[in-house]
Amino acid sequence: MTTNSSYQLLHDLSFCVFDLETTGGNHSTDKIIEIGLVRIEQLKVVDQKSFLIKPEIQIPDFIQKLTTIREADVADAPTIEEVIDEILEFMGDSILVAHNTSFDVPFFNSVLRRLGKEEITNKAICTNLMTKYMIPNLLSSNLNYMSKIFNLTKQKAHRALDDSLASAELLLKYLSIFI
Repeated sequence: MTTNSSYQLLHDLSFCVFDLETTGGNHSTDKIIEIGLVRIEQLKVVDQKSFLIKPEIQIPDFIQKLTTIREADVADAPTIEEVIDEILEFMGDSILVAHNTSFDVPFFNSVLRRLGKEEITNKAICTNLMTKYMIPNLLSSNLNYMSKIFNLTKQKAHRALDDSLASAELLLKYLSIFI
């Protein structure tokens, strides 16, 4: 495969990078409090969306400290039911990308099941796994560390849109290496 054909193959793909901030890791009882979405087409970021979500349960103190998302921040936010269709439309049939797809995709699917909706079946790519395969001797593959190594524009750790944008930049760096 030539560089030109590799570029064309990847150029024609559509990606949706996303990140969830949740009240915890339990798919049955925890809820989404924020979702960030970034669309990549023709190997460029072309759109982004972010939603604070009213979880309708208490946000644990640990999560409030980790994410800086307070109860007051989500008090007037929409519930997931109110924005789920807009989120699914934004994702479309794109290849989904997250820095930890083994958490984000199953958690999102558990929310869809709770809402009586079909699970997403999009193909998915994990930038964390990409990192582990491409740089196996790295001490850490977390997004903050990768942002420092690759000089990614990272604003706030554990905020959904910032993490999505950093993951999108990381994906684009890796795709340029593949090309």
